[in-house]
Amino acid sequence: MIALLAIIFLIHQLFGIFAVSRAQTDLSTQYEPSQASTHIILLPAMIIMASLLFLFLSKFKKILICWHFFAIVLCGFITLSLFISPIKALILSAMIMIIKKSTNDNYFNNVSEFIIYPAIPILFLPFINMLSAIILLLIISVYDVFAVYYSKHMVALAKTQLKSDIFLGIKISTKKGSALIGGGDIAFVMIFVCSAFRDYGLLSSIISAIFSALGLALLLIIAKKKKFYPAMPFLALSSIIGFFFSILLIH
Repeated sequence: MIALLAIIFLIHQLFGIFAVSRAQTDLSTQYEPSQASTHIILLPAMIIMASLLFLFLSKFKKILICWHFFAIVLCGFITLSLFISPIKALILSAMIMIIKKSTNDNYFNNVSEFIIYPAIPILFLPFINMLSAIILLLIISVYDVFAVYYSKHMVALAKTQLKSDIFLGIKISTKKGSALIGGGDIAFVMIFVCSAFRDYGLLSSIISAIFSALGLALLLIIAKKKKFYPAMPFLALSSIIGFFFSILLIH
């Protein structure tokens, strides 16, 4: 189960790199970061506000489900538009998310998630450079620890998503138990490895992604059953170590 979750996480990161490479080629987007020092504060603030808004909307289940559906269809549309026409991308994204919601099948959920997360680095890469991507991981790691161990609102958020069948992330269930990782953890690492791809090349991004998957595996090994842990400190540290290792290896 640990190996499977780590492998699926790694495949997500590699697909994100591939999608960003398509965005650069097909959309002629150069992803030159602008005003990165300004946006490095703005991006975490937006993300934290979004998570708090999600928690607030949990009191209004119908509104929460509609907002969730719109957000994931939009992300799916952005990703699929790299491969097919915009109209087909919108229709296919909506169909996949309807099936995802109606079936509530873990296997289909894990597959359908592939079209969601690449949209995040595609949207955010123009606003950050490699240094700000590192700082972003560190800021989110501190926030993750606070949100899980102190305010505990991230735990409440995860439980709300699971209860409402709108969980974003990878979930593996076996007879021995289950393990999961949230979509935010996948997306933040993807922003980082895609930044490495843009600024330092494919090998650097792949090594960073592999190290992040190893960090996830380490967390799962030491984690106790039925307990929530902040994943970002493990993912951030392992990703950053992997990145600097790639720099030493390549240069």
